[in-house]
Amino acid sequence: MDIESHINVPQRFAQFGCSEYFGSPGFRSGVFIPAAQLQVVYPESQLRLACGNSFLVIGSAGADGIEFGYRQEREGLWAFHPSESRFQFVASSVQQLVVGYRSGAITV
Repeated sequence: MDIESHINVPQRFAQFGCSEYFGSPGFRSGVFIPAAQLQVVYPESQLRLACGNSFLVIGSAGADGIEFGYRQEREGLWAFHPSESRFQFVASSVQQLVVGYRSGAITV
């Protein structure tokens, strides 16, 4: 049995590839970046569905309403730009998103 089969992903989020988020207490508690004064990854209680329930929002870019999340049937994490109604691939994993955003390697 693999590790993913032991991760308890809520049923309403099961169609998203979000086992990394739910498998980590650190991510489920949220990730705040003090230097940016930004909650880049939301705590589990703040997760929500957007874009016709096809986008699981897990965090914020801190500007222009841009949020990070998982898309149905797509790998990795994406930024949604509401003013342009477009998605931008930003990272392969939540860990990569946090490290990249903190270092400035990921910009939106």
